[in-house]
Amino acid sequence: MNSLNQRGALRRRLLGRLLAGSLVGGAAPSARALMAGRAPDSPAARVDPNTRSSRWSGVVCVLADGSPYSGVAIGPRHVLTASHVVGGRAPAQLQVVLNHTAPPLIVAVAATSVYPGATFPYDDLALLQLAQALPLGVATYPVMDLPRPVGTALTLVGYGASGLGDVGPTVPPDSAVKRTGMNVIDQFTDRLDSSGRTSPFFVYDFDGASGNGPLGGPTLGNALETTVAVGDSGCGAFVMFGDEPALYGLNNVALSFNGAALSTFGSGGAGLILGYKPYLDWLVSETASAVELLSKRQPDSIPAMPTWTLAALGGGLWWIQRRQASPRGAARRDTL
Repeated sequence: MNSLNQRGALRRRLLGRLLAGSLVGGAAPSARALMAGRAPDSPAARVDPNTRSSRWSGVVCVLADGSPYSGVAIGPRHVLTASHVVGGRAPAQLQVVLNHTAPPLIVAVAATSVYPGATFPYDDLALLQLAQALPLGVATYPVMDLPRPVGTALTLVGYGASGLGDVGPTVPPDSAVKRTGMNVIDQFTDRLDSSGRTSPFFVYDFDGASGNGPLGGPTLGNALETTVAVGDSGCGAFVMFGDEPALYGLNNVALSFNGAALSTFGSGGAGLILGYKPYLDWLVSETASAVELLSKRQPDSIPAMPTWTLAALGGGLWWIQRRQASPRGAARRDTL
């Protein structure tokens, strides 16, 4: 079998394993809250101080008809979230909540823009235009428009539910409670079902307190490793350049591997890679160029990347890798 046929056969096997189980509610589960490890770790240990001085001050709660989800400020008047969070709602049904003051600051949404053709989980992006600018000092994040390899560490930040990884979610999402955790990119894929739709996804598993997860490992450790849970739809996946975070992707899908319960050890999640050029063009257009792209910063502020990654920019290696890898053993997907 030549290499092209081998790649096609591998792709069919992996996609078959992804579709081997039933979909939750007939569709992939959306993203869920950020989970803790097993005791002595706890949901409380993952809570961000939620002050204006926190580096995650620009990760906000999006209330959709009063239900808490997540979003990320990419400009003083623009918050990026998942399109299924907006879900056809009028701007008056959406609010952005910041918890830097008591009582919390609630910002009205003046307009929404959904990525053309968005259907969960594909192209699942929406922009909220705020009725007023965010307060001074609240972080806004540049978008990482350079490719990153498998194994890149991600920091996940959101307002979703939580619980212990060996138990599952027991603490509901709360518009006043933001949590953080980490994972790594285990795979890239362009599809999560047999619909024929494609989007650029990064995929990660929720390794246990020790050892390797279903997509490989090793774990980042009981106090760091996390996955998404209900309410984390629209939460950010960040990479660090120096001491500053850049927004790499947007989490929107919870995955089950090998029958694992969603949001427990052995499960995982996926999100959309924002460095995909059609997404970047849309963000630049919809924000009237207010969004900052990391590549536009001074060259000495961009961390060095491996030579093979730089070569991929011209040769398409990243695209090939993304198209060939479908999540191994994923049986269910769900919104968060």
